[in-house]
Amino acid sequence: MSLVVGDVGTTISLDVGQDLTAAGSAKMVLMAPGEDPVIKTATTSGQLIRYTTVEGDIEVDGRWVFQGWVDLGAWKGYTRPVYDTVYPRLADVTA
Repeated sequence: MSLVVGDVGTTISLDVGQDLTAAGSAKMVLMAPGEDPVIKTATTSGQLIRYTTVEGDIEVDGRWVFQGWVDLGAWKGYTRPVYDTVYPRLADVTA
C-alpha cells in the first residue's frame, strides 16, 4: 500500500487470511498520527477487507495504523493492526 496526503480513490486492503464470503459486514479503522481513530464501512473480497479513500480521509502524513473488523456470524472480530507510512504531498497541483 502506498498512500500520499490527499489521496482519493486509493483502496486500502487488509488480508485476513481466511475466506470472507460469508461476512455480514466489515469495517476499517483508520488512525492518523496523534489523531482519534475513524471508523469506515468497508467491503470484503476473498480474504480481504477493503476500503477506498474519499476526500478528506488522508490529510496527515506520518505513520498510520489500519485495522479491519468483520462479522462472520458465529465470529466477530478484528484483524491485527497494520502500520504504514502516509507520505507528504510535495505541492498541491490542483490549485
